[in-house]
Amino acid sequence: MTNVKKITGLLVGMLILLSVNVLIAAPVQKTEAVEEETAVSKQTKKRPILSWILNKKIKKAIKKHQHSNDKMMAKTEPLAIASPILGVLGIVGWIAAIAASFALSTPGLVVAITLGVLATIGAIVTGILGLKRINNDSANLKGKGLAIAGLVLGGLAAVLFLINTIGALFFG
Repeated sequence: MTNVKKITGLLVGMLILLSVNVLIAAPVQKTEAVEEETAVSKQTKKRPILSWILNKKIKKAIKKHQHSNDKMMAKTEPLAIASPILGVLGIVGWIAAIAASFALSTPGLVVAITLGVLATIGAIVTGILGLKRINNDSANLKGKGLAIAGLVLGGLAAVLFLINTIGALFFG
């Protein structure tokens, strides 16, 4: 939003300068003295310089705006979006597996372990692939934070997998 405010302020300032420039360069009436006409013609000669400065500032502002717009228009990598979702599903799967093991529910345990394994592996793989794609094309892709979050959640799900496995082996 700050870029838009800066550009708006710059354009308003340029419009004010342009209107002052038009007033300065406005032709005088024929009834006025010759001296005033020569003064106006001298001021009119200054107009191209002011117009050149205005055009240069406008082009610079537009170029800055387009550059910031390009960053805003960068597409979020879909794998980076999928990674934290799968990481949360992996954590939920492993917590459900732990709960199902205490409840001695075999079908629930199988479903929870399957969900946990697939989601955990998916979170880690999509996080790594998403980061690689974002790093290779950082100008057009965003979502690095999402990919890292997915990797962290996938790692946490893997830790829960280890806790569940160790608990099953030792506490049976």
